[in-house]
Amino acid sequence: MDVYLTPPSSGWPLTSPIVGESVKVVADELGIDPGRLSKWRQKDCSPVRPTEGLADEQREIKRLQKELKEAQLERDMDLMLTQRLLV
Repeated sequence: MDVYLTPPSSGWPLTSPIVGESVKVVADELGIDPGRLSKWRQKDCSPVRPTEGLADEQREIKRLQKELKEAQLERDMDLMLTQRLLV
């Protein structure tokens, strides 16, 4: 059974149109294994992760970045104080 490809919006390396071409034909033109092209297509067409909870993750990242910045500032202040006491 042939699987047919449609071209992505940009960055397509083929010189000839491929709409309606089978995976085998496209893979041959690219010089790659048809199985590899099929796996790439399946991976590329499947969602990486759901978008639900993304805002929560972004808030958590911001909170952690703020916490890290504060910890780094505290560390730097402690180092400066320690260096002054040692001099």
